Order: sequence, then C-alpha cells, then structure tokens
Amino acid sequence: MHKVLRRLFVIKVIFLFILTFFLVNNYVGEFNPIYRTLYELWYNLLSKLTKISSLNFGDLLYLILLFIFFYFLLKRNKLRRRDYILRLTLFVMVIYNSFYWSWGFNYQYPINSKQTTLDYNNSDLKETLDYYLKKTNQYHLQITKSKNKTVKTDLTFNEISEMCMNYFTRNTQFKDFKVNKSYFSEIISYLGFTGYINPITLESNVNYNIPVISLPTTISHEIAHQIGYSSESEANYYAIKSTISNKNNFIKYSGSLLALQYIISELQYSDSDYLKLKLSEINKGVLENIFH
Repeated sequence: MHKVLRRLFVIKVIFLFILTFFLVNNYVGEFNPIYRTLYELWYNLLSKLTKISSLNFGDLLYLILLFIFFYFLLKRNKLRRRDYILRLTLFVMVIYNSFYWSWGFNYQYPINSKQTTLDYNNSDLKETLDYYLKKTNQYHLQITKSKNKTVKTDLTFNEISEMCMNYFTRNTQFKDFKVNKSYFSEIISYLGFTGYINPITLESNVNYNIPVISLPTTISHEIAHQIGYSSESEANYYAIKSTISNKNNFIKYSGSLLALQYIISELQYSDSDYLKLKLSEINKGVLENIFH
C-alpha cells in the first residue's frame, strides 16, 4: 500500500510539473482570468491562516527547505544513486510547482499585460519634477515646520504597516495582509534588499534595518506584490500611488519622496543642468532624507 501511494505521489508531481512547465513556456491567454480567480481565492485563504500567529511562516519555511536540502546532501552516500536522483528531482519539482501555482504565474500573466508603455519626453519629466518637488516640500514643512530639519516619526512598524494595508483593503478584493519584519534583515542588508514576498506563504517581509522614511513605500511595494503585481515597476507605481493617497502626512511624504527620487534619477541622465537648478528649490531637510 505504501509503495502504491508513493508511486501515485510521484506521478502527480511529474504530471503537475509537465503542466506547469507547459503553461510557463507557452502563453495561454485563456488561462489568465482563471488563474487570477484561483489566486484571489488562494491568497485570501492562505492569509487567514498565516495571520493566526505573528510568526514569520515564510522565513521559517526557507529554513526548513534549507535543512531538507542539506539533508539530501548528507544522505547522498546512503542512498542508491537512482533513489537519490529521484528524490532530489522530486524535491525540485515540488518547489517549482509550488512557486508557480502559489504566486509565480503572476510573472507570466501580468495584471496590466494589455497596457501599452507610456511614452514621455524631457518636458514631461520636468513638469512631473515640479509637481512632486512642490508636494514633497509641502508635506515636509507640514511635518517639520522647518526647511532644514529631516522628517522623523514616532510611528511603529506595525502602525505604519496598518496604515499602508488600509489602502489596499479599501481598493482591492484582497482583505487580509500579513507584513512581517524579516528574520534575515541583517543578511539582506548586506545584499542590498529592502524587502521580499514569500511566493509560497504570500507573506510580505521587510528589512527593518532600512531608514524609517522608506518603510511606507517598501511595505506598500511588497503588498502590491502580494496582490499579484509581479513587475517591479508596477509594484513601485502602486507603492507611490497608495502612499500619497494616505491621510497621514508621514506616509504621504514617504511616497512623494520616492517619486521625487525616481524623477531625479531620470533627469540626471536626460538633463543634468536643469536638475542642478531645481535641486536648489528642494528643502534642505528633504535633500538630507534623499541623500543620507
């Protein structure tokens, strides 16, 4: 009986792998709305389960998978070569299947796949710079009452997370969000990561060592990934859109500051002379938030 069940398991894993591989490498447009419906149901179910505890299940899963991987390495000499290769192959297939069906298909079927790329010119960049420069200076003065002070806050990580989640709760079909402080914050700080989504548990994980001013946009960026925006540019867009729509001035300032940073980065290449003139109009405290 045990052998029969094991064979059935192997057959199911291989069949699902073949199906998944086909869908990944052969765009099937009709599958897109089906997957989006399945994803929404799966996300809402999984989020209810992970929110039962404050534990970071995604990071714990990474540790478990790492343990299993080293276990395979240690068992290499104790298993027949055929059995070892079969188990290792099945392990990889299970991870592959889990990744794509849990979240990864969002890469193949982006939400805005039919949306054309917006063309813009140097004049558009300058106009957008003026808009966000004024907005950022405005929010900065409302918070600090001084052009020279940097923006600081007494808001906790959980309070910022809650305010960021409220936007997506109000404006999407996704109602439960799990945002964690990453257990690997020290490691990912060295690697230059500010956050990541676990594609299996669908939890957002944020590097709590980043400056507090970046927390709202980082949290919102990862939440955008949670609801299916796989593209980094799309996630950045919704991070800015959601934060500048917030009622809290600190959250608004964080989003406006990020938008300003992106535009400054663009203008450094397209019109650095104009940018140098405009930088003098930015509050000193804002510049310190950007460059320090």
